[in-house]
Amino acid sequence: MSRKKDGEISRGLKKYLKAISEIEAEKGIVRVSDIANKLNVSMSSVSSSLRKLSSMGYVNYEKHFFVRFTVKGKSLADRLHYNFTILYRFLVDILKVDEATARQQADEICTDTYDVVVQKIDHYLRSNPW
Repeated sequence: MSRKKDGEISRGLKKYLKAISEIEAEKGIVRVSDIANKLNVSMSSVSSSLRKLSSMGYVNYEKHFFVRFTVKGKSLADRLHYNFTILYRFLVDILKVDEATARQQADEICTDTYDVVVQKIDHYLRSNPW
């Protein structure tokens, strides 16, 4: 059963937003080639996804220009980063998963986990010293 509702962004497109955010934080500017390298996909796949994200109002993208977030896109990317951070901390600090595995797993599940679940995990982490 799909959790995606009409008008919601797909898991795959969320991964693009997360990658754009990480590249932007590292390099300051985001190119199609940077995204392709980070996600290990073709530049044509990136262009196609960027056109979708642009039409949905998450990024400003025109061929041969840098990719930039809209306010809506930055908000969602920040939320995905928050989800990743909380899930990563939970996996490492509470479940004692090694950092490399925790990073990979948190990256996979941060796009699918409901915000209310992440908030409860965050509350647990803040309330329970270990």
